[in-house]
Amino acid sequence: MVALRPCEPWVRKAGGRYDDGMDLVAELVDLLGTDRVRTHPIDRLIFAKDSGVTAGDPAIVVLPDDTAEVAAVVRLASAASVP
Repeated sequence: MVALRPCEPWVRKAGGRYDDGMDLVAELVDLLGTDRVRTHPIDRLIFAKDSGVTAGDPAIVVLPDDTAEVAAVVRLASAASVP
């Protein structure tokens, strides 16, 4: 598994991205652990697309285990104004 790299240069404010994303990453890691929060560019590329034809550009990939974790992730993202 790729280690979490909290100082990735991809966090930026342009184009709908977040300038304060590293605080969100730290909060997500506190919630889910490093094995379920991915920020490495290769991980982000892997999770950028599902079986459809449209790809996204995720800044952070999270892998919650249950609905309670999903709800907690949504609350953190909302508080950080992250879609």
